[in-house]
Amino acid sequence: VLYLLTARRSSIFGVSLFIVASYFIVFKKTAKSKFLLLLVLSLLGFGLYNSGLLDFLLSKVDNDSRSGVEMEFMLYMGDNIQYWIFGKGAMGTYYDSSPIFFDIDGMRQEIETGYLHLILKGGIIYLALYIIVLIRAFYYGWFKSNNDFVKAFAAFALIAVLELIPYGIPSFDFKYFALWLGVGFCFNKTIRVKTNEEIKVLLSN
Repeated sequence: VLYLLTARRSSIFGVSLFIVASYFIVFKKTAKSKFLLLLVLSLLGFGLYNSGLLDFLLSKVDNDSRSGVEMEFMLYMGDNIQYWIFGKGAMGTYYDSSPIFFDIDGMRQEIETGYLHLILKGGIIYLALYIIVLIRAFYYGWFKSNNDFVKAFAAFALIAVLELIPYGIPSFDFKYFALWLGVGFCFNKTIRVKTNEEIKVLLSN
């Protein structure tokens, strides 16, 4: 509950996707698991409703804090084909006149929308390569794997792509370390072909 109170809408979106992915990986296997998931979701919904938190979360949905910033970004990039294709580099900036996000001289190094941030730093080429690698990791990890361990990382890769729309800015933290570690597992055929029991033995050692 405390997490939901302080979370971005995008964070709630990401957590929701993880819950859905968990269902398809684990909970769908038995009737008991389905009942358990339904019970948890029912209790969560009841708690949100009675605490007034649901109204608070719904009010955040209508709060548009992105469109203005995105428009500033679009205007700054303009018709410069080089910026759109190759970006402006790791330290690339754009002009933002908003007093909420105002930095020195109005120039910012970060935009909260993930796919635009990737375009700012490396252009459409960077964005395309980023998405292609993650989608391929999802395909191999989800459809070509025999164990839930790799499937979980495959779901993580797909969620990372979907999160680029509401937020999903790549950053040097544990989440993205885990993401790219998981991408490696998804492309590793030796790990993919192992069963759940073999993975348990491997992890225990």
